Amino acid sequence: MHATGIDALDRRLGGGVPVGSLTALVAPVGSSAELLLEAAADPSDTLVVSLNRPASAVAERYPDGAAVVERDPASLAAAPAETFAALPDGGTLVVTPTLGLEELAPDDLRRILEAAETAVGDADAAGFLHCPEPATDPAGRTRALARVDGVWVLDVRTTTLSIENRLYVTKVRGGTALDEPLKLKLTDGVSVDTSRDIA
Repeated sequence: MHATGIDALDRRLGGGVPVGSLTALVAPVGSSAELLLEAAADPSDTLVVSLNRPASAVAERYPDGAAVVERDPASLAAAPAETFAALPDGGTLVVTPTLGLEELAPDDLRRILEAAETAVGDADAAGFLHCPEPATDPAGRTRALARVDGVWVLDVRTTTLSIENRLYVTKVRGGTALDEPLKLKLTDGVSVDTSRDIA
């Protein structure tokens, strides 16, 4: 298993996500979902493919030594295997965000996802796709979620006095999905609220 960087989640998942797997993190735009991706990068060497922000700005948020490359969706579709070849053995691949990818032609999206799957498999690594909601191309989002090995859904609820984050692990090929959400605190990092009050 490949550690997610979140100890309580790893325990619930039996050690993490399966090695060689690709997991989609579906989360509202404006949430702190990127903290989950940064946590997943912490236990291992990481390749981050940034599709909408400068590499220098993204690199500031990831552990030292993380490789960050900027790509636009069209250039990634043209040569995905070459981009993903920089993934370190046993490392973590992060592709963020997927909105532009999901708007590509189906064959281009498939080629990117296949290349990511091959890269994480060859490197005994794990990959994460950041899928902000709402999707700008629902058909592309459906294709992406059908293809990946795992799906995490971050639900953010706001009240007058609080912000509550719940993580649902709804799909895990080669592992076990969770039957209840994890209540998270997303501030400058990720912590899990271990109280039983998740109503």
